Amino acid sequence: MLYTIWSRDRMLGETELSYVRCMPKHRMGDLTPTAVGERLLASEAHLDSLQLELRGPNGRVIPTEWIDVRDTEQALALAREIPMDQFDDGELDPQLRADIEHDTALFEEWFGDQEPDDLWDDYESRPLREWQESPFPRYQVQVLLLDDADVP
Repeated sequence: MLYTIWSRDRMLGETELSYVRCMPKHRMGDLTPTAVGERLLASEAHLDSLQLELRGPNGRVIPTEWIDVRDTEQALALAREIPMDQFDDGELDPQLRADIEHDTALFEEWFGDQEPDDLWDDYESRPLREWQESPFPRYQVQVLLLDDADVP
């Protein structure tokens, strides 16, 4: 089913809310913006003022506790800026430390000698056409419904 995100009677985008459900009343999915949505969503600092609402396939407003739209390009850019040596893991409990070491070994097996920065370079160097085919949509939406049955 196709749901829409609106702000002050302007449709900002469409979503199927098709991500796997992980919590009651919580729905997530890719958001395909309209031209108006693209312009408004690109200015993330103003999202709170948009008064977002979710509408069902029939156009009826679906009550929500909150709606959150994320710009994945911005999130990926922020992730690249975090220095990997800033984390102090000196006080981790032994099980968590063992889990991290296990996962780190898996990543090293998968990616070999390729440095993390090299992985970002490969991602960023792809042409725009490939960005559009990226596993990351430009926008993602999360909603917390008041009634779980509103989005089956």
